[in-house]
Amino acid sequence: PLLDFPALADLPDSEAQPLRAQAWGAAEYLLDRYSVAGLRDLCAAWGRSGQEAAFQQALGLSLSQFEAAWRADRLDPLRADSSAIQAAIAARVEAALTGDEAGFLATLDPSNAVLRAEQRNWFAGLAEHPITSYEATGEIVGWSPGGDEAIVALTVSQVTYDARFTRAGGRWLYAGVDWDELAGEHFILKHQGGDAVDPQRILDLAEEAYTQVAADLDATIPLTQEIKLYGDADLFRASISPSQPDVDSWAGPGTAIKLWLREGGERAIQEAIARELTLQSLSAQELETDWLREGIAAFEAGRATPLGAHWAAGKYWPVVQDAVRRHNEFPLYEIPSWIEVPDGQADLFRAQSWSLVEFIVERHGLAGLRRLVARSIASEDTAANLRAALGADPAAFQDEWREYARIAGVPGDLLSLAQRFDSERAMEHVATLASPEFGGRRAGSPGAALAADYIAAQFAALGLEPLGDPVSDTQQSYLQQFPVSYTQAISVPTFALLDSDGVPSEWPFQKYGALLHTFTYRQDFLERTGQGSAEGELVWVRPGNLEGVRFGGAVALEENISDARIQQLEERGAGGVIVVTGQESDDLQSSYAQATSGPEVSIPVFEITAAAFETLLERLGLERGELASAPPTLPLGAHARLSLARPPVTTTLTANVLGLLPGSDPDLADEVILVGAHYDHIGRLPDGFYFPGANQNASGVAAMLEMAQVWQSAGYRPARSVLFAAWGAEELGSAGVAHYLAAPNVPLTQTVGVIALEAIAGGGGHKLMFHGTREHDLALIHRFESGYPQLDRRAWRAGNTGAGWHTPFNGAGISTSKLIWDEAEEDFYLPSDTADRVDPDRLASSGEVLTLVVSWLAGR
Repeated sequence: PLLDFPALADLPDSEAQPLRAQAWGAAEYLLDRYSVAGLRDLCAAWGRSGQEAAFQQALGLSLSQFEAAWRADRLDPLRADSSAIQAAIAARVEAALTGDEAGFLATLDPSNAVLRAEQRNWFAGLAEHPITSYEATGEIVGWSPGGDEAIVALTVSQVTYDARFTRAGGRWLYAGVDWDELAGEHFILKHQGGDAVDPQRILDLAEEAYTQVAADLDATIPLTQEIKLYGDADLFRASISPSQPDVDSWAGPGTAIKLWLREGGERAIQEAIARELTLQSLSAQELETDWLREGIAAFEAGRATPLGAHWAAGKYWPVVQDAVRRHNEFPLYEIPSWIEVPDGQADLFRAQSWSLVEFIVERHGLAGLRRLVARSIASEDTAANLRAALGADPAAFQDEWREYARIAGVPGDLLSLAQRFDSERAMEHVATLASPEFGGRRAGSPGAALAADYIAAQFAALGLEPLGDPVSDTQQSYLQQFPVSYTQAISVPTFALLDSDGVPSEWPFQKYGALLHTFTYRQDFLERTGQGSAEGELVWVRPGNLEGVRFGGAVALEENISDARIQQLEERGAGGVIVVTGQESDDLQSSYAQATSGPEVSIPVFEITAAAFETLLERLGLERGELASAPPTLPLGAHARLSLARPPVTTTLTANVLGLLPGSDPDLADEVILVGAHYDHIGRLPDGFYFPGANQNASGVAAMLEMAQVWQSAGYRPARSVLFAAWGAEELGSAGVAHYLAAPNVPLTQTVGVIALEAIAGGGGHKLMFHGTREHDLALIHRFESGYPQLDRRAWRAGNTGAGWHTPFNGAGISTSKLIWDEAEEDFYLPSDTADRVDPDRLASSGEVLTLVVSWLAGR
């Protein structure tokens, strides 16, 4: 009783919790009946007169009378309704366990036809998968006295969710999950508020799927459709037929489309909606042929997403090809119904069904598919239906489909198009970009600007639309400019070893003795960082703490040290640093100093080869072993002179070159395939050497230009748009791509695939490599896997994303594939990477594969 209500602080939590609920209920009733003003009066009276008198003074009745009213108005009705709801739950459990369908359906709210159809379907599944244990309990969590609806935390076989129960005719009936609802033109979306999705976005995707499916099937889809989103896998499984344990979407005649929001994002949701909507439509048309129903549903699911048909091909063709190769496919005119599919062959049934529908649409269009559906509604004789609807001879149809499956549907017209790739014409681009006039195309240099202008002129001649910076209110340039900062040596660095015995110098500016040895640039040493000149005592430094050490302008000599260590040496007064490495002379020929933002230290820092170090020790009369036991710092009895002339850091402009070929299909033109290659390289060295960068990466730019030339010459216009991107400053940390991604000229949401070209015409290997994973890049890599054998070319997939400028696109959720010739990296950054060493046959091989796959992705 409220009169004897205990102090909760003195009770264990298990006893205090129900008393807190009682107190809350009484307080809620007091507020509802007497309002805030009554509560305020009660509190004031309580403070003056105590508990019993307070109720009489403020509310005009005693505490006992208040409690009796509360129990009569709230507690007793709640207990009665709770008991009735428990009885309804028990009736559902009993009906499920005894197979009493009529009794089970009698527990449902009769006004919800969709729920009734779903529950009837679930109950029907018990015939095939009978249950021996079924438990359900419920606790009211939302209720109002006299109301006709209650929310119950319902636990069914260890799955707990908020369920609605409604009162009708004096009984409480089950009304399904307590959904939040959002209505659209053709759908009511039901979702649970805590789901990590945007309900409006899901509804928009559903409306897009409705438009597509209705147009493709030329059918009216039953209205209004319900979609139910499940964030909980167990709740989703509990809501569908027990005969469907491995699906993540489900629908039946008259039911809602049920979706489990598993990983996969929008693509998975779009595909599931289109699939189930298609099945609903075909059921409404009374199509009973299972393979045709399943094939059309999978086909429509693929059409619902960007590059979806290519994703579907990557999923289904390998299964079908393996079966056809082994002669294990289902006989075309004896394909079983779903319930007759043998164990372990459900994947083949789905894949073969999809492949047949894809083949029919490819040969006869959607109109032919609709004719076949119409014939199949009236008859399940597949051979007769193919003859009547498509004019196809059954035997010839089967043979043609098997051949189509063998080559994974590679379009013959695109094979012919790809074989028009002219490697001689592409080699002219390679020779131009790798010529001395372009000086190695270092970002920010005149050579890089010349290369950008050359590529822009080619884009213009190929009819691409400029997509760079605006030059007026109505015009754009091909160039997307951005700043880069760097410095580089302007004269050949020098390094000499000097005697320190006081012999007069043979040079007036030399502070120390006779010349002991002059080291040769890019044979013995290479600049690493820094700038300026240094002449000072040469000091061997061992690893360890430099506390208390001051170099006083001496040149530090240390083995294999980090940039952080170099900074420490400068801070301790070193006038210069020589880093002993394990490199050989040949290594220096393929090395270059990468200076993107100027020197991090203000002293000259060189790296020397192992052989140069041995020469240095020999000139000093030392053995390497003597240094191992030396103190932390050891003056070597000689001096070193270092000179590294660099100008101050400069900032200049370089550019990406961007050209767009708009798609020809209004429904697909907003989807963009990006084909890109960086055109910059590493420029010149102060000793006159320059790095032509012919294979790396004039070959990638050349292949991209020649593909566009092939399209223009053949009058080929892809359905999707294609963005051609020649990136600048890739050698400076992919600065060009970073600039583009900061404000992309084509929204990333419209970019559906990226093909990256890198050194595709030379290397130690014998095949083209294409990078990509099946989980993320399947739509692209399957087309490469299917295409290159039909061109009689050699290629291989590397099962990873690969390194390069494309990785930020991949990280943004866009499918990517990088093309590079096998072992091409071994020849990167060599002065010998000249145009005459680029292999025209390899360029032709890579170019044909590129042209086929991009044409396929963009055109179908």
